[in-house]
Amino acid sequence: MEPYLLIKAGDSLKDIPNSVLDRLIDSIDLCKLTQWFVSLDTAKWVPRSYWSKVDTLKSDRHIGELMWGIYSYLIEGGFLVVEDRYYGYNSSRLDRYIRKDSYYNPLEEILYDFIIKRLVNEGYLINNSNERYLIGKLYFRQINLNKLLS
Repeated sequence: MEPYLLIKAGDSLKDIPNSVLDRLIDSIDLCKLTQWFVSLDTAKWVPRSYWSKVDTLKSDRHIGELMWGIYSYLIEGGFLVVEDRYYGYNSSRLDRYIRKDSYYNPLEEILYDFIIKRLVNEGYLINNSNERYLIGKLYFRQINLNKLLS
């Protein structure tokens, strides 16, 4: 599968057309992304510096944790590839961006924020306070519906 978005780290992100970002955001299954957040609580590979050890279903999450979760989901799903600008010369720098346990923060304002807003607007997340979010009722409704259908 070809990624929806290929970014060369260090290049200007201002040149990414809005249509590319919109296509990427629209292609994300919000229920699967929310399930990904929940699965991070018990996954052994998750760096605790990015995802604290609390129960996502019962506790709120800081926006920074959700942004990392989104990045990890996009990398794991093949939606996003962040390539180092020195690709081919220093593979250790490239490895940093292609792993799901890493992070690429220049996308916070142009991608992760919009995905979080969409999660809130659709009811998968609830804005608990300024920068903290809870899992929304739509996620639980979708999980229960999936159980009934299977």
